[in-house]
Amino acid sequence: MGGLQQLFISTTYPYIRSRGKTAVYWEDILLSSKVNVSASLLPKETTVLMTWNNGPVNTKLLTAAGYRTIVMSSDFYFLDCGRGSFLGNDTRFDQQINPDPETPNFNYGGNGGSWCGPYKSWQRIYYYDINFNLTEDEAKLVLGGQVAMWSEQADGKVVDRLVWPRTAALAEAMWSGNRDGGGNKRTAEAINRLN
Repeated sequence: MGGLQQLFISTTYPYIRSRGKTAVYWEDILLSSKVNVSASLLPKETTVLMTWNNGPVNTKLLTAAGYRTIVMSSDFYFLDCGRGSFLGNDTRFDQQINPDPETPNFNYGGNGGSWCGPYKSWQRIYYYDINFNLTEDEAKLVLGGQVAMWSEQADGKVVDRLVWPRTAALAEAMWSGNRDGGGNKRTAEAINRLN
């Protein structure tokens, strides 16, 4: 996989730059051992990396390496999480009695078939600090945040109820912050606007 990705990037990156554009890639090209693209192919000045895995840990890794970053953490910003698998033939769901009441498992206290469960409530999104544990210089490299609503379980009939009010929570947190002038979370004010 890494060889194919390196070929793709070394071929497309010069074209992207020749058009005066900035290349944006998923974090995997730099952080995944399965992909393993050389950082020398990704100049920090003209590359933006989108972080989606491991929450603030990967944001820290990317910004500490000097990359501008867009945060789209599956732990906080994936709107389709917590709604179960979209596959219909998973026999793990056919469990009428909890096999081990003392330990969370697939259907009882577990992720219920959603690889990125639990469901991401507007509060979860609103509270996330995309600059958590970053130095001042690293925080300057975070360009913003983005939610994702993958469409395997969504269409025009249900998308509005799936994204609202969660996208509004992200918008407010990104544009005006989630704290007041005294540093306190503005959740009580936010709930009045979002309900």
